[in-house]
Amino acid sequence: MRKQAEQPKQDKAQVTFSAITFALAALAASMVFLDDRVILGEPLWMKPFKFFLSASLMGLTLAYLVPRVENGGRRVKLLSYAIILSLSVELVLISGAAVFETTSHFNVSSPLAIAIWGAMATFISIVWLATIALGVLFLRGAGTDPHIRAGFLWGIGISLLGMAVAFLMTGPTGAQLSDWQGIAGAHTVGGNDGGPGIPLFGWSTVAGDLRVSHFFGLHALQGLPLFAVLARALRLSPRIITIFGLGYLSLFVVLTVQALSGESVASPSEPTVWAFAAIGVIVGVALLSSIITSRVKLDN
Repeated sequence: MRKQAEQPKQDKAQVTFSAITFALAALAASMVFLDDRVILGEPLWMKPFKFFLSASLMGLTLAYLVPRVENGGRRVKLLSYAIILSLSVELVLISGAAVFETTSHFNVSSPLAIAIWGAMATFISIVWLATIALGVLFLRGAGTDPHIRAGFLWGIGISLLGMAVAFLMTGPTGAQLSDWQGIAGAHTVGGNDGGPGIPLFGWSTVAGDLRVSHFFGLHALQGLPLFAVLARALRLSPRIITIFGLGYLSLFVVLTVQALSGESVASPSEPTVWAFAAIGVIVGVALLSSIITSRVKLDN
């Protein structure tokens, strides 16, 4: 009688973290409607809502990833706990800033604000480094399904680039240096933070906004593995994940360049539109070709 494959042992910490942050995201979402206060033109509780929701998705990703790392042992647990703890500190500081009606990011207006901003930078760097280490350990596993391996390879790589975009936001702008108000850094390029923005996301509609590629890159860690699961279910070649990953990476690069040039994602220039179109056509044709090839092989 064939022995059934042993199921990965699930660590409840990641699922618990995801459930708690999702519940807090729901609470923050309700506060967006119940509390009419705003900061930098955005509802006071919108930023905590977005960060809680993003952290919840990260928790679910860890819940899948951690038990599937071969021979990870204590190192994997420590890395996942470091990510959870660091994100928890970030969420507490962001929520605390909302409670006191102040900004959590780029604020160096007082010794306390500098300490908080420094702590946030430190803990998010820990998340970045721990994610790299966890990804390397996972990808080293010999028995990982090729579809899932490819999905996480692209997902982790692009997600790390998305995290790195945050470092582009931290330097003081020329306007901030000429009229010092205790704020060093901005996510808007070619305008001021807090101007007109796309509903929910808040991305600037009048200037470049680095949060677009930051968001898009970060959530490659969920998008690419989900695409890999779909490709495996449809019995498509793992090569299709590489094609999709290249397209995703290209789009991330265009969005980053667009933001750095001071161009709003809501008002793309003609060259940007052509870049989006080229990516769409090339990736679309490559994906269709790969799907047809995979189907022909299955039929034969």
